[in-house]
Amino acid sequence: AVSSQDSNTDWSFDLSVSLHGEEISGSPFTARMLAGPPVQAVLDESQSTLVATAGETSSLYVHTVDMQGNTATVCTETVLSTTLSSGKMVTLPQLVQCQDGVYEFQYSISTVGYYDLFLDYNGAPVDSLHSVTIQSAAISATESFAAADTSTLSRVFTSAVAGIPTEVFIHARDSFSN
Repeated sequence: AVSSQDSNTDWSFDLSVSLHGEEISGSPFTARMLAGPPVQAVLDESQSTLVATAGETSSLYVHTVDMQGNTATVCTETVLSTTLSSGKMVTLPQLVQCQDGVYEFQYSISTVGYYDLFLDYNGAPVDSLHSVTIQSAAISATESFAAADTSTLSRVFTSAVAGIPTEVFIHARDSFSN
């Protein structure tokens, strides 16, 4: 018997067996094909939050694949980790659950910027060309301010003279001072 399946997940098929044109007892049989042992971690871009808002909890979803690229649908004790890095700022998203072979990691970053995403599987780095963008949260009136210069060093208007236009710079900030 020959069967082919163009799929990268677990699947099953019915196998009919006959002898001299007559089906043998119990035929058709149901065969179930499972992915082999996982060898690599892969980011699920369609479910992961790759553009997040400062201070909000967001999720990354990672699944494992076998050496043929089939998706593993079981959760294992394999050491799997994620890291978000931007310069000296490093965040380690926390594993919160695994369902049907998909591992969910949560993170919350309060500093705006671009963060490189790294995956480790069994202690070995996985090539990952992904990044996460953290955008500022809603503008906060308590964190925003007016200043006498663009550097935000002076909040005193020392050069203001009656009748002469004075520049005032508004520095809009979110609750994390972004």
